[in-house]
Amino acid sequence: LRLEPLVTPLVAAFQSRARNKSVTIEIQVRQDREIYGIPGEIRQIIANLLSNSIDAVPSRGRIRLRISSAAERTGRCRSGTRFTIADNGSGIPAEYRQRLFEPFFTTKQEIGTGLGLWVCRSIVEKHGGAIRLRSSTTPGCSGTAFSVFLPSGSPTTLETDLPLAS
Repeated sequence: LRLEPLVTPLVAAFQSRARNKSVTIEIQVRQDREIYGIPGEIRQIIANLLSNSIDAVPSRGRIRLRISSAAERTGRCRSGTRFTIADNGSGIPAEYRQRLFEPFFTTKQEIGTGLGLWVCRSIVEKHGGAIRLRSSTTPGCSGTAFSVFLPSGSPTTLETDLPLAS
């Protein structure tokens, strides 16, 4: 699959929520390399990260979603696709960053379950990829970026929830 056909309708689905906050969502597609993946699960990652960004940005905020071909940053040297969702929100305090992917940990108080990023990381790892976070709380240049790398590798590494026929 390619990511752009998944991203475009998701962004459209979130446009009314973004418009209510006067938030701009920009999509940048540099190169959309084909990857193996389960479309519904990849959509879930993108939707969760996009929803979190909309919650985090102030009125008249900006979110950028970028898709590009990439090489893995670890020692395995695999090629694939990276998508990044970056916002100009207030950023995530350093003391929370280590715990963000833990189940039931949330920074959203009443509205968060603390499961979204945990599920995202689980799906990314199931697809053989990696998720990274960069965030700054510095006034005037605050914001957060989640970057997801998905390899172009073989589909034999993916597990589905369907039982195998005997």
